[in-house]
Amino acid sequence: SERNITFDPEGRPGVSALLTTASICSGRDPKEIADEIGMGGAGQLKRYTTEVVNEYFAPIRERREKLAGDLDYVKDVLHDGNRHANEIAHETLNEVREAMQKEVEATRKEFEDKSKNMNTEEKDRYYQQLQQRLGNKQNELMDPLLKQINDTIQKIAQKKGLSVVVDKSSVIYGGADITDEVAKALQGAAK
Repeated sequence: SERNITFDPEGRPGVSALLTTASICSGRDPKEIADEIGMGGAGQLKRYTTEVVNEYFAPIRERREKLAGDLDYVKDVLHDGNRHANEIAHETLNEVREAMQKEVEATRKEFEDKSKNMNTEEKDRYYQQLQQRLGNKQNELMDPLLKQINDTIQKIAQKKGLSVVVDKSSVIYGGADITDEVAKALQGAAK
């Protein structure tokens, strides 16, 4: 193997991957890093990459440690986020519920007005038609909401490389829970 460090993604993919990682974490050009290390070899490249990766993630680790020491704060943030997402969901569902109640009242009045002179069989048929219409109206109101939820689930699943998504209550072991990400995405869309 060649000791001199060069940036050559096709000819030296492993070395180039380390240089790219070091570049991302340091903000420097990978060729510049390769020229600087030169004959220092793979050991020097690995040490440098480890150093810049650790520096890059140090503030994140520090923040994580700080948060790990204040779990009450983390729980409060999660609780507030969930509460807000639930408020949005309840508000949307209340709008659908109110629209359906208005539709039911209008349908009830229509039934009372039009069925006065009908016999029982005609009333039953008419009632079935109105029930079908109410079902269609409910679907009309809920479909955009369900589509938004399903589209959001699919986008997040695709981003995470998940090919199968099931309700978390159906999972016995393992899997990736994307519930919070979906709630955040829906919350962002509602703003």
